[in-house]
Amino acid sequence: MGWVYFRKMFGSNVKLSGLKDFSLVCYKQFLQTLKASDYTVLSLVEFIERERNIDKNERLIILRHDIDRNPKRALSIAEIEREFDFRSSYYINSRNGLNHSKTIKEIISLGHELGYHYSDLTDSKGNVEKAYISFKKNLTILRQFYDIKTISMDGKPLSPYHNLDLWKSYNYRDNAILTEFYQDLDYSLFAYYTDTGRRWNNDSINIRDKTNTKKNWPTYNSSFEIIKAIKNNSFPTRVVINIHPEHWTKNVLSWYLKLIWQMFKNIFKYFLRKL
Repeated sequence: MGWVYFRKMFGSNVKLSGLKDFSLVCYKQFLQTLKASDYTVLSLVEFIERERNIDKNERLIILRHDIDRNPKRALSIAEIEREFDFRSSYYINSRNGLNHSKTIKEIISLGHELGYHYSDLTDSKGNVEKAYISFKKNLTILRQFYDIKTISMDGKPLSPYHNLDLWKSYNYRDNAILTEFYQDLDYSLFAYYTDTGRRWNNDSINIRDKTNTKKNWPTYNSSFEIIKAIKNNSFPTRVVINIHPEHWTKNVLSWYLKLIWQMFKNIFKYFLRKL
């Protein structure tokens, strides 16, 4: 009974033998599976540029990453993706961009897209005017590294302010932004899978990293189930996958420390949702 509850709350992170989920070895296996499949893997900006020429029946995955912390792990992910000739979208805030400029430049040099992972309304404690000024300032900072065309809000689950609400008063397109990830993609056509909380789409701990679609897409409890679905052609035709690099590591000690920390964090988020 205890193990069943453990698996329900924290997912299939722990395998009693063999390959561990949320390891870089597992991520490489995921990419190998994609490479051997008939999926086209794109960054968001690549999808926007090619959308008119993409056949509606083409199997397609938009691969993205939120760099909330630990940009070095993002670089490890970016290097593995480059091995398979995949390009993806990396969303970062201006603080991490400035503090880790060398790492960010290396990610860009591998051919990946850089986008703004914004939390200006949260950071401005709900002051919309201040938040918009902050958004424009931070966008300018990040454009020192890359001509940013797409943005993605940071959920900030502990904040009472939802960063998407900034666009009830302003228009991001006034800043030469083509797409906001949560607002502009049609999620009745794209399934969305995120590893938030070191889980895959668990609503009990996922507070804001989700879409508003009412369509019931298949659910998966582990990366291994996703890999299996791709291999047996049961994975959805069009998919957005959000990978948080901080969750993925090759170091055994770091892997277990992250698992334990995420367990406590997920418990807190679980009860927060109950309030």
